[in-house]
Amino acid sequence: MKNREGLTLVELIITIAIVGIIAALVFMVFDTALRNIKNSRERIEAVFRVQGEINEIIQNNNTGEDIIEVTIPIVDINKKVKGRKVDIEEGKIKISTFIPNN
Repeated sequence: MKNREGLTLVELIITIAIVGIIAALVFMVFDTALRNIKNSRERIEAVFRVQGEINEIIQNNNTGEDIIEVTIPIVDINKKVKGRKVDIEEGKIKISTFIPNN
């Protein structure tokens, strides 16, 4: 038997191919993760903008909508509260909230 030192060219090419495949898979995972992070950031910013609009409406108390009455069940008592329902949309984000009268 010969005493071999080192790798043959075939072994080296196979090793490089395996490392390349693993690197490509890792790159795809990170690319997908970065895309998801970007999409999440855009959605969060849209929600913050809509929340700001809702806060402005609440502070100005000028919704232009009719007063509605909501029944809130509390233990065995139904509490009726009058207020306004506010709907705000921005792109795919839609937020509805209820502003009770003072």
